[in-house]
Amino acid sequence: MVTGVHAEETGSLTLQCHINEENVHHFAGDTYAILPVAELMLDEGNAKYVMHEEFASFDCDWSELSASQLNEYALEMAEIADFSSSKQGVTDEAGEVTFCDLEPAMYLVKRIETAEGNEAYSVNPMLISVPSFSEGSWEYDVVTTPKFSEVTPVPEETETPDEELPATGQLKWPVPLLAIGGVVFIGVGLFLSKKNTNQSDM
Repeated sequence: MVTGVHAEETGSLTLQCHINEENVHHFAGDTYAILPVAELMLDEGNAKYVMHEEFASFDCDWSELSASQLNEYALEMAEIADFSSSKQGVTDEAGEVTFCDLEPAMYLVKRIETAEGNEAYSVNPMLISVPSFSEGSWEYDVVTTPKFSEVTPVPEETETPDEELPATGQLKWPVPLLAIGGVVFIGVGLFLSKKNTNQSDM
């Protein structure tokens, strides 16, 4: 890490929440929360992140992490983070929100409430350092644009037709009896027909 972090200074973080499509959509009315997960301190002249106790298991060399690794850490941290006492802010009509007077730290940022009309897009939690090191110096007023993804709609479940024939309410036990009764009637009919034939021959 490099030198140049001043513990007595505070910074700010501005989120510019919008997507650039044919018609720019500004995510106004969403609520974001930021929570410090590690202090940014000077250690023997070098800047160093010191993890807060609840996030100690994530301690690592932050300068060596790739963007995808940072995203994975942010998702994992968000699962255990308690944002009830965190700083929170609501995006304005331009989709922007600024958090001021931030102590030097690594911050976990999460959208905790989504305004009506913004539900079609999701945004993952983020890890953002304030100040942020850029082009050889520390920038205390950090501005970032979160990456939004279109939510894939869940297909509705369709009912599969029942292959069995619908029940008519008739029981199966009369069927054999009716069959036997039919045979009996046929037998009686044949007997009477034969008897009538014999009588006519006499």
